[in-house]
Amino acid sequence: MKFSVVVACRNAERFIGRCLESLVEQQSENVQVQAVVVDGASTDGTFDIVKSFEGRLDELTASSEPDGGIYEAMNKGLAKATGDVVSILNADDWLLPGAMERVRLEFEKGDADYLYGSAERWTGDKVDGITQPLPRALWPKEIWWQMPLPHVSLFARNAVYERLGGFDESYRIGGDHEWVVRLFESGLRGRELSEWIAAGLETGGVSGGWARFPELYRCAREHGQPAFRCARRIGGFMAHQLIAQLLPQRAVRALMKLKGGRFG
Repeated sequence: MKFSVVVACRNAERFIGRCLESLVEQQSENVQVQAVVVDGASTDGTFDIVKSFEGRLDELTASSEPDGGIYEAMNKGLAKATGDVVSILNADDWLLPGAMERVRLEFEKGDADYLYGSAERWTGDKVDGITQPLPRALWPKEIWWQMPLPHVSLFARNAVYERLGGFDESYRIGGDHEWVVRLFESGLRGRELSEWIAAGLETGGVSGGWARFPELYRCAREHGQPAFRCARRIGGFMAHQLIAQLLPQRAVRALMKLKGGRFG
């Protein structure tokens, strides 16, 4: 089975080597890897590191040029993906040993169009948590308000991207969430893996901060959620984040316990 892994990056010389090394380690008689690296005209040594993997990966498709943002870069990569299965990583993500072999075996059962699992969350050089998918039974109620799976752990047949199209480039940080909402609405068959298959660094990006709320609201409204419900749920998330920033963690945990584990 051939896997295409799209990696969008810029000025990521600290991380890109580990990401690509994890792909080299996936290769076997049964697993062929095409790495599609879309570099946004890095000014550091990122692209030199990428080119050093020529001959080590089954197939390396790499380019370096300016782009209009992360989702334009990802779409460029998707257009060059020729594998049976597609995965998308950031430069500071990587796959755990044996991940593709486990995914291959599950896809060969023939009962899924996409697979996903849990992902290790790293800070510095150590694991500080596990990001787990939202239980499938909660997706119809909650997918509008939160990313239901770690995107780093998502593997989809290439035909899924051909059917749904790529990412909406008008989003700045929420395009992956919006794409997964489309995936859910499509009715395609998805299944959660029991194993941890991927990992990623906590690098302080904007997707987890205040900047996500306008795009979260927009995504929910564009996919049919009523304005009053959007305002109530997202207002709750904003209050939660404000409280988390202002109060000690002990007090935050106590408040969440009173609210049944969440705000909003």
